[in-house]
Amino acid sequence: MTLKLRPHDLDRRAPELIVRGRVVDDEGRPVAGAEVWPFAIQKGNSTQFGGLTGVDALAVTDAQGAFRLGVAEKEVALHVQVEARNLARRKFPSLRAGPTEHKLQLGLGVTVMGKVVKDGKPLPGVVIGLAHQNRMAEKFLGDQKIRTDDLGQFLFRNVPANEGYVVYGLMESCRLHGAIKAQAMHLGADGTRKDLGVLTMEAALRLAGRLVLSDDRPLPTGIRMSLSREGPWDSQVAEVAADGSFAFTGLPAEGYSLRTKVPSYHLSSKNTSYDLTGLSLVGRVDKDITALRVLLEPGVPQRPDFSRFTSTDFQKMERRRNHALEGAPATETK
Repeated sequence: MTLKLRPHDLDRRAPELIVRGRVVDDEGRPVAGAEVWPFAIQKGNSTQFGGLTGVDALAVTDAQGAFRLGVAEKEVALHVQVEARNLARRKFPSLRAGPTEHKLQLGLGVTVMGKVVKDGKPLPGVVIGLAHQNRMAEKFLGDQKIRTDDLGQFLFRNVPANEGYVVYGLMESCRLHGAIKAQAMHLGADGTRKDLGVLTMEAALRLAGRLVLSDDRPLPTGIRMSLSREGPWDSQVAEVAADGSFAFTGLPAEGYSLRTKVPSYHLSSKNTSYDLTGLSLVGRVDKDITALRVLLEPGVPQRPDFSRFTSTDFQKMERRRNHALEGAPATETK
């Protein structure tokens, strides 16, 4: 493979079309080789996340920690995420284009450790995940994954400090052994350590059922369903058989969101666990569920107007999330 690079025009651009910055560590020393990538652009009071055009996709800091990102318009600001070796990643909002150099400081982060056991014995080779709890686009710092060693131990380095996280066992990895429930935590200051102690592998649950079309037409081939855990950054995908049957295994006792997509159909509000967003069924799986009946109706779903939602609507959504996951009764068709 041959890669050809063209010279950048940053040296010839007007200062108003360049975002300038310098990445330093917690002692103010320059950080070389840090990756700086924009994830949003701000124009006046409007902010666009993703799908950025006319913006450099990435910058890497030089020996002095300096970087530049080109933009196509004046009077804009970028939101960027910065990652560097042996330091905690961080997001920085509203870096305005122009001659001013922005100082971006990264800390050491927190070391998070623990041990996985099953039947009192260390369990090697299972994947543990750690995900940021704040899912707002301008704040979410993503997830990390690591596999337990021969002693069942795991260790995450440079986790961003002073934030809330959830740690969990990935379902796909734990499936043969059981399941590990999610555990919420809040991390302290940079340079500290968080010992989670022992995470115990427990018996896993099963969710199975049938996908049904209200007009009794046969399902198209190749339909899938996805099941996502409410807190962790973890999901499964199951194939739907020709008769509509599906199954998920290796589930911890937690809250879930169940989704599917069938052309020209949408989830029916007759499903007891129907989410008011119209996109999924939501609820808990605290024991095996073997006959979940998921009903779809013809047509395009009407997206709700959240500006019209009342406190009663939001309370209803929260109750459904905390209730057992249920589909449509067998008496409900059209």
